[in-house]
Amino acid sequence: MGEGPQPPAGASLGEVPVDRFRFQASRPLGNAGTLLTVMSDAIWRTVMSSRLPTLDELKAQARRLRNSLAEAGSDVSHSKSLELIAKQYGFADWNTLYAKAGNEPPARSWNPGDRVKGTYLGKAFEGTVLALKAATSVPGYYTITVDFDEPVDVVDFDSFSAFRKRVTATIDEEGISPSKTSNGRPHMVLSA
Repeated sequence: MGEGPQPPAGASLGEVPVDRFRFQASRPLGNAGTLLTVMSDAIWRTVMSSRLPTLDELKAQARRLRNSLAEAGSDVSHSKSLELIAKQYGFADWNTLYAKAGNEPPARSWNPGDRVKGTYLGKAFEGTVLALKAATSVPGYYTITVDFDEPVDVVDFDSFSAFRKRVTATIDEEGISPSKTSNGRPHMVLSA
């Protein structure tokens, strides 16, 4: 309960109880009421068919909603627009939606204890995921810590070596680091 959209009592997840998610205005909103109804229908379909947007995307939705309501003649505070977005996604309040969206695993999920393989600074590795957390400042990115089975030499020079056994890197939902080496290779690439 409260952790995500719930169908009304007696309804299955296959049913779309759109009326439950429509915004009930405390005062007439004119065309803004239609806007909210259309948004709630679209958001409900999104929630039922895919994952929650990132926190930054949810906040952007709240800003757009606030601007749209202002253009329609209904001024609401930013906090009220956040609460309205939470209601549209079927959550009791913004804090509940914030907690759920901030803890969403990547679409291609890796969990602590999972075995992974790939490349780190161009060197092949196999290892175990020690930690994974969402990078809330950058939507769609995650910080992953991997313990390599065998240390990886991260230096390409013959004159010296630098071995790494445990590394922490930022990756996207496909397991590829946005950071690249000087030759354009991503720092880390996790393979399927």
